Amino acid sequence: MLQSICLANAEPDFDEESFEAALAPSSALVVDVEGKSLDEVLGYAGETFQQRLFKLIDASGMDDVTVYKKANIDRKVFSRIRCKTDYKPKKKTAVAFAIALKLDMHTMLDLLTMAEIAFSPSNKFDLIITYFVTKYA
Repeated sequence: MLQSICLANAEPDFDEESFEAALAPSSALVVDVEGKSLDEVLGYAGETFQQRLFKLIDASGMDDVTVYKKANIDRKVFSRIRCKTDYKPKKKTAVAFAIALKLDMHTMLDLLTMAEIAFSPSNKFDLIITYFVTKYA
């Protein structure tokens, strides 16, 4: 079941069914390369951060401007994400989008994975984000 960060028990402002479809499992993190050529292995490449972010934005029912304003992201940064398919955001930028989109922990971590970002159990920022996303999801 879809969980979202809903402070004060507010209802999510998106169509849950569309949102869940956008959250379909991403490609596996580890690909079995046994007996495969490099071209075959590269064929398993999953979505990029940009692709996943815009799929989540579309599924949320919010427009781009609303999302980047809720995330407190500069229009120029958002434009770079929109235009550069290989854009790699900073961790705080990716987390800000996840919070603006009211993603549950699993979905947020999936989005961060697309950005090649990981959470560390020794990082206080990561622990604080994990606490609040988990507690209020």
